[in-house]
Amino acid sequence: MTIETQLREALATRAEELSPTHEDPYARVSGAVRTSERRRRAAYAGVVAAVVATAVLVPGLLRPDADRTTAPATHTVAPRPSDPAWRSIATWPTRGALADDTDLVKAVGELGAGRVVFVDDVASKRVAIVVDPEQRQIAVIDGEAGAPASRLGVASRGEAAPTLEGNVLTLTVDGSRTVILTTPDVRTAEVSDRPDIHVDGTVSRNWQMVQLADGLAQVPVGSPVLRVRVSGSDHPAMFSVGQAPGTEDLAPTVCGDCRGEAFRSAMTSFARDSVSLLLGVPREEVATDAVYAGPVDPAVAEAAGLPDATRAGAETLLFVGHSTLPGGQVLHTAQLTLHGRDGTAQSMGFGDAVPIDARTAFDRPFVLAGSATDGKSLNGVRVQVFAHTGASVQLVSEAPTIWPSSAVLPLRSATARVVLSGLRLPDFNAHYEVVVRDAAGSELGRYLVELPNTGDPFAETP
Repeated sequence: MTIETQLREALATRAEELSPTHEDPYARVSGAVRTSERRRRAAYAGVVAAVVATAVLVPGLLRPDADRTTAPATHTVAPRPSDPAWRSIATWPTRGALADDTDLVKAVGELGAGRVVFVDDVASKRVAIVVDPEQRQIAVIDGEAGAPASRLGVASRGEAAPTLEGNVLTLTVDGSRTVILTTPDVRTAEVSDRPDIHVDGTVSRNWQMVQLADGLAQVPVGSPVLRVRVSGSDHPAMFSVGQAPGTEDLAPTVCGDCRGEAFRSAMTSFARDSVSLLLGVPREEVATDAVYAGPVDPAVAEAAGLPDATRAGAETLLFVGHSTLPGGQVLHTAQLTLHGRDGTAQSMGFGDAVPIDARTAFDRPFVLAGSATDGKSLNGVRVQVFAHTGASVQLVSEAPTIWPSSAVLPLRSATARVVLSGLRLPDFNAHYEVVVRDAAGSELGRYLVELPNTGDPFAETP
């Protein structure tokens, strides 16, 4: 759900149920970037956030918006910075311009089944953040600005244990305003709305300093790939409600029942719309090419984290696409989908809009891998390589005496499969390259088996 050095090194996600459409495409793609990036990495805990007080911004940098629907002042007195309440997000006090409305706070707390840490009108919405410390969950409540509690609803709810252990929450509303919430001892933060993506696949950012009042600020930016830096720690956007103006016609949707050319066409549109929505580039200026759109070995798909791929009657398809921006930058998208005999569909992302080196983008193979098991224990790594150039591939270890390289694998219909016995998946991801060779055995190129920025594609390149 949430968008964000996050989506970090952890084990894979389970596939999610697909529906033909998404009610909130903005949140879907936001989620895909913040918690998106799923392959063997769990979304670091998308969380909600944060309080609006009067944001005091450094002159000449981010300027506060004059159009607030709620007066910035609130009569609630926050505890002193040394108060034990600030030790955990789960015990933070209620803040925001509506924090004194005890009836509203009580009703919102019941709706979200927890402790209200923020409630206010932001942009076009009335929003609240509710923390359930027992279930380790955070819920975002929303409705129209000024709406009574009876017209508010739960916009999102999710497991948030890692986030509750931190001290920062962010919430973006309507793609135009972002609330930052931290502890009152923190006086400044830095905000970067969108990244600068370079042709070699590296990412840089411009940062604007924001002064916080009692650990709170509201800033007039809110792209899905926004980042906030607090006390030297870089945080992707966490929660988002509403859709940015001008993006209503963008509805990135994974097609749950497409086959053949319809699958290729639908997924190409998905990749293009995702890039457009995430980066704010007009859709007509994004050129997306399908590098691969076709079947996957069900055993590899299931090992990679897509449940039921080996069930009788299931069909598993992979889409790999590259989207080129007007400046020549290239972004990689990979999605695995499963069509069940009973009409159900599942999807799993392996990178939505990941910047890669444009010079080698269209020669780069895609590697799908997961832990192999005999049903009782792990016994290696199951791999399928998709390469549209060359005649063969080889998975080469940086230390063959520790992690053996594979044999040279001939490509058949642009793909090759192998099981590397006795190997752990983290070692495979960290210590192997895929080498592409021509028919004479000459090396055409070598590439890391996993893009290093897949888990957090819009973080600044070190």
